[in-house]
Amino acid sequence: MVEKAHPPQKNTKKGQKDFTGVVPKPLDPNSITHYKTIDSLLTQTPEIVYSEKLDEIIVSGFMRRDDNYQIKIFDGKTFTLKDSKDAHRAPIHKMVLLPEEMIATVSADKFVKIWRISQLGLLHEFRLKYEPLDVCVNPGLMAAVIVGRSGMISCYSIKTGSFVADINGSNAEGYNACVLLPEKNVVAVSLINRNEVDIIDCDLSIRVSTLEGGNDINIAIGLQMVGTDRIVVGSDNGIVVWSLADTKNPQKLLHFAPPLTKISHFLVVPEDDTLILTQKSPSISFFRFSDTTFLKSLPTKLQKCHGITYARAVQRILVVDSEEGAVAVFIKKEKTNKNACQACNIF
Repeated sequence: MVEKAHPPQKNTKKGQKDFTGVVPKPLDPNSITHYKTIDSLLTQTPEIVYSEKLDEIIVSGFMRRDDNYQIKIFDGKTFTLKDSKDAHRAPIHKMVLLPEEMIATVSADKFVKIWRISQLGLLHEFRLKYEPLDVCVNPGLMAAVIVGRSGMISCYSIKTGSFVADINGSNAEGYNACVLLPEKNVVAVSLINRNEVDIIDCDLSIRVSTLEGGNDINIAIGLQMVGTDRIVVGSDNGIVVWSLADTKNPQKLLHFAPPLTKISHFLVVPEDDTLILTQKSPSISFFRFSDTTFLKSLPTKLQKCHGITYARAVQRILVVDSEEGAVAVFIKKEKTNKNACQACNIF
């Protein structure tokens, strides 16, 4: 018997303490400034990731000039183009950073491709019987977990490209986003055309619980794990945080409520107690993650902000525009002019 998630608990001080523990100081949006704009020219639904080890920025999207879907790599210091490749024949739904300096791209052409970031070498490609929409990774098994327009969840080895296993889902229409909880051996998958997220046991292929969005949350657009047992569920009109400490008895912790609209991407930076999101507008918005407080909307010099990532090693926020393909690079302001000059020398 599948257990439904309990209704949200009252937002008490005790509850907040149990949720947050030691809360870090939130990122101050007033300390963030625009530093650089890169022209990637990749549009439609561009994705962006950052490799800390290689200090490289990777962007995927539609190249209007060449009428194809590409991946481009930019140097993280000079922001110059290092490499580009034609990647797919149809829209790229997701690009995900994998262990050992690899990325996966998921496309409407029914291919999932695994690339080596260095020199953009294609390692493996899987052609599925259905359209894949998202991929997550089991780092212990080095396996790609793929969801899409199918009730079946497919698993392939990242190292060998071989088929590993199928996990039976419970929704015939399929799933549009996924995250894995390796320590609990479950995968969280958001249902296509429904505002629910199923928690599925990977070994037993059974649904152990369901996270329900309720009447005020639309269909999920993405999922993110924070720590080992908190999951952030984003829709185009709100963000909800759940505890999966007990996967059979999920608890709703926080709700970033409307008037949020037209959310296209979101990113939690837990070490800075910050949630950043894009809303198909020229600005990005900052919230305090621990208590949902709105902090600031920051202009970007872009037109329609879409993909967003955080380059933790160099403390930069990277945002890509779906209209013209420009990438905005934001850095933290230095406190003094002297320090600011030193920062300029570094970059």
